[in-house]
Amino acid sequence: MLGALAIAFSALASGCALTTMTLRPPVHADVTSARSVGGGREILLIVPFVDQRPTPARCGMKKNSYNVDTADINCSVPPNQWLATLVADELRAAGFRVTLDPKQASPAALRLDATLTQFFLEPEVGFATFSPEADIELLVVATSASGLDAKRNFYFKGRETALLGLEDNFRLAAESAVKEMLVGLVAALTELVKHYPQLGLPPRVAMSSSQSRVAEVQP
Repeated sequence: MLGALAIAFSALASGCALTTMTLRPPVHADVTSARSVGGGREILLIVPFVDQRPTPARCGMKKNSYNVDTADINCSVPPNQWLATLVADELRAAGFRVTLDPKQASPAALRLDATLTQFFLEPEVGFATFSPEADIELLVVATSASGLDAKRNFYFKGRETALLGLEDNFRLAAESAVKEMLVGLVAALTELVKHYPQLGLPPRVAMSSSQSRVAEVQP
C-alpha cells in the first residue's frame, strides 16, 4: 500500500513529465512593477533582442522524480522577441519615451542593444518538493551620440517552490524571473541617468538639467 502511494505521489510530483509544454508570453499587466522615474527621456530600444541562447531550440526541460530530463518546454514565441516587447512596455510605464525605429530617434536618444544569452526553465527536484526555476541572462549595451558606451551583464532568476510539477508552476517561475528582469533594468537605467542627466533629453532641456545640477552642488 505504501509503495503504491509512493508511486502515485511520484507521478503527481513530476507533473506530466513526459508531455511537451508550451510557454506563452506573459501579459505586461501581470509582470509590471513600474513607477514613474523616466522623466520623459527618450530610449531607442533595438528590438528584437539578439538571440544567443545556448539551446535556442527549446525554452526549458521537464524532469521526472529521478531528476532525469524527460520532455521539452517550448516557447510559443521566441523569448528574444517577447522579452523585448515587455521591456519596451515597462519603460513606457516607467515614464520613458520609447522609440523602436532608429530612423525615428532623436540625436539625444539613449540607445539600448540587448543580447539574450540565456532563457531556460527547469525544475529543482527535491525529496518532497518540485520547484521550477527560470533563468534569464542579458547583455545590455547603452550608447549615445554624446559618447557614452557602457556594457553590463544582467542575470535574473525566478523560482516557484511547490509540491507538484504542474505546468502553472513553470509559468509562475517564468513570470517571477521576468518581473525581476524588468525591475532590474529600470533600476539600472534610473541610476545611469542620475550620473548622466542629459541622456535622452532634448538639448535645451538637457542644458537646463545640467545647470540645475551645478546649482545644487554649489555652496
